[in-house]
Amino acid sequence: MIGPETGGRSLEIAKNNQRLFETIGVINVLLPASPELRRLTKRIYRLKVTKVETAKPGLKGADLEAWRADAYQRASQFVEQEYDKPIEKLLNYLGRQIDQGER
Repeated sequence: MIGPETGGRSLEIAKNNQRLFETIGVINVLLPASPELRRLTKRIYRLKVTKVETAKPGLKGADLEAWRADAYQRASQFVEQEYDKPIEKLLNYLGRQIDQGER
């Protein structure tokens, strides 16, 4: 069962993803089509979603803190790999396109 806190986070993630995908759509409409743009935007459209983990019942003290640190580390790595890097690559591409347009 999803509690109010988890459900709220899921809704926020869904809204953020919607805004991201709408922005990608605008980029695809405004920029000239190219194989590189298609590859970069396709990668973002295929973003993976991670399951929000919850601690096992009964974890306390140092065990709970160790679980939290490990879960945080895994989530951070997931976000970097699945969101940060693909978006950064697209932004770099957009920057190059803007620079070329100014010449």
